[in-house]
Amino acid sequence: MNNLIYNDNYKFWLGGFIEGAGSLTISIVKSDKATLGVFLQSEFNVSQHINGIKILNSFKNIFNNKGQVNKKSGSKNVWVYFLKGIR
Repeated sequence: MNNLIYNDNYKFWLGGFIEGAGSLTISIVKSDKATLGVFLQSEFNVSQHINGIKILNSFKNIFNNKGQVNKKSGSKNVWVYFLKGIR
């Protein structure tokens, strides 16, 4: 599986996969430490049944081992790859 992350066709396939099972969220968070009183926090995630956990691990490999693959809260068989707060 690790060799696939270097294959452009596999990356294009993952892009289509994201379109169907992924999301990108940008949140505005209030903070006294931020120059303007708020900062933007990004989160990218993709959900998949346990049968596709290798796909989720592909995302982690592509993003240089950043992010996490965890069981989705409240679900027995759904897992999520998420990447949060990366600049």
